Amino acid sequence: MKAAIGKVLGVCLCLACLVQPNCATSRPADEPPVPSDPTPPAPPDLSPDGQSFLDWCRREMQAMQDTAATLRRADAARETRATLGLFNGIEIHHDDAINRAGLYELNHPDASVRQAALQCEQEASALYTDLMLDPDLYRSLAAVNAADPTLDGVDRRFLDKVLLDFRRNGVDREPAVRETARRLNQRMVELSQIFEKNLAEDTRYVEIADPAQLAGLPEDFIDAHKPDENGVRRIATDWPDWYPVMTYARDDALREQLWRLGWNLGYPKNVDVFKELLKTRNELAKLLGYPNWAAYATETMMIKSPEAARRFIERAFALSKPIGERDLGELLAFKRRRKPEAAQVFPWEKEYLSRLLKAERYQYDPELARSYFAVDKVQAGLLALSEKLFDIKFARRNNAEVWHPDVQAFDVVRGDAPLGRIYLDLYPRENKYKSFAMFSLTSGVEGLRLPEMAIVGNFADPAKSSGPALIDHLDVETFFHEFGHLLHGLLGGQSRYLRFSGAAAEWDFVETPSQLYEEWTWDPGVLAAFATNAKGEAIPAELVERMHAAEDFGKGLFVMQQMFYAAVSLGVYEQDPAGFDPDAYADRMQAVYSPWPVIEETHFVEGFGHLIGYASNYYTYMWSLVIEKDLFEVFKAKGLTNTEVSAAYRRNILEPGGQKDAADMVKAFLGRPFAFDAYEKWLNGTGQIREEREPKPLEP
Repeated sequence: MKAAIGKVLGVCLCLACLVQPNCATSRPADEPPVPSDPTPPAPPDLSPDGQSFLDWCRREMQAMQDTAATLRRADAARETRATLGLFNGIEIHHDDAINRAGLYELNHPDASVRQAALQCEQEASALYTDLMLDPDLYRSLAAVNAADPTLDGVDRRFLDKVLLDFRRNGVDREPAVRETARRLNQRMVELSQIFEKNLAEDTRYVEIADPAQLAGLPEDFIDAHKPDENGVRRIATDWPDWYPVMTYARDDALREQLWRLGWNLGYPKNVDVFKELLKTRNELAKLLGYPNWAAYATETMMIKSPEAARRFIERAFALSKPIGERDLGELLAFKRRRKPEAAQVFPWEKEYLSRLLKAERYQYDPELARSYFAVDKVQAGLLALSEKLFDIKFARRNNAEVWHPDVQAFDVVRGDAPLGRIYLDLYPRENKYKSFAMFSLTSGVEGLRLPEMAIVGNFADPAKSSGPALIDHLDVETFFHEFGHLLHGLLGGQSRYLRFSGAAAEWDFVETPSQLYEEWTWDPGVLAAFATNAKGEAIPAELVERMHAAEDFGKGLFVMQQMFYAAVSLGVYEQDPAGFDPDAYADRMQAVYSPWPVIEETHFVEGFGHLIGYASNYYTYMWSLVIEKDLFEVFKAKGLTNTEVSAAYRRNILEPGGQKDAADMVKAFLGRPFAFDAYEKWLNGTGQIREEREPKPLEP
């Protein structure tokens, strides 16, 4: 699964300007302030102590309150757009506090800062909730004349969205209802934080005394896991250990042991936390007139309702099931060649058996492909490709202030014009977010400040490797995926209103640009520019062809499992939480949708972080993929490095941010509404080498 959103990834996208570190605006000195300018204080140090960060956060909160006080005062002489600008200012200060808190809470090396960030997030969220339940603020905005000729379409869209959010918070309800909504909102924030903190701090280990258990794993992996003074090696549930073990380890017991640990992350701490969160969200939804949280959460999505989401899940599942069952049958037959008594394939065998089957059928060895993917070269190639496609430049800033020495900073420019700053925090460490995600620091606002965002990952660390720090092609895809989010936030970061900045379209569209950018990792010409082995030789096109053909195997299994996640995500938020057992429900859904059997004594829900940020809407990933496959047809037809196509994509999809409906942006690029055809073609595709080559047996 690719990274989550929420405060992670894209809805909250942030940064300061690039002229000087920590400067508050990018506006020339002789240019008058725009009406939306909240004149924010300079951002905090990127490596503060806890108290200084909390002090900064509270200054942002005070600025929210001061701006709200101005907005409450009736002023007949105030320009209409200036009124909208005041509320924009409130959201800017809130966004700054929440975004930095989100990044620091999960990634800062200082425990006092992580704790201060958690407190900042709670306090800033509570204040924003209070403001969204303030009838005086609502009346000030509701009094704006939408027909005012000084307003344009973006202004009116902003006004409509803001007023809808006020109503969705319950501002138009009686005082007792507003007070209950306030309490429930704050408790949701607290519970979400507890769930995520429990998960972030829960790394588990398999201890290995016998080096024979490491057979099959890459040499650089073994070298990075040296035995301690007692001769014991520790293998973590974190991704840099998890994926190689699941893919390469010959020891079935090792894979099973690590898998079981991974499917119990967050358990038992998150059991009661998640049950209370379900109850709290359900209570708030019903308080506001919705039957359940899924109905509330899907209302503002492209899909509009849980019923439509369920229909989509069933359609995608129906398409994938025959393909997945075929793939599973082939895996079982392959397993039986080694274990004739085998009756089923277990989830900890999927990656390993798939690798061996692909090696035999397509003569594809992912370890050979891996030898071409040194993480530093992948990074350089990704930056160079992005420069070419989107007419930008990345300039490394070695003297930039960062929250950890591993973090790299780059200013982004087009010609002489600064566009933003990005941070790359790519290597694992203690008390750091365990997966891959795009975080924001500052959302871009036209005429006020530039966007800043960070990619947080857990790739192999070159500083800790005796040779090149190699990553698998799946990691390359993940890097491109997160960079797709980053480009969306960066290039869409010049909106007049913060809530339209960057990846601010409907939530079930935001994965589309990130999924689209993964497609470039399958192009031989693109890869040849940076994928080179220790001898400096570029990855052969023929190897990429085999890699691509091998990728076709397992699509059905992948989509079936994704629909299991989506069904759980939607279903737990449709249920009455009274007496509801999320783990038992997940087991029932697994029996229906997943290709893998239910494994006793595992607890999936407590470690499924998407249930917090995405809530009921995990279907987003597959919905976005349907749109992405349609968009990619244009690039395939005209060339992946065709700058006319990438410029049209930038103009119509990335730069508008949330200023238009996603369906309209897609239609502007495609010249028609998006369709399911390309997705079905992708799902039903078979590797061209499948029938063209005789199988060459390969024993493990």
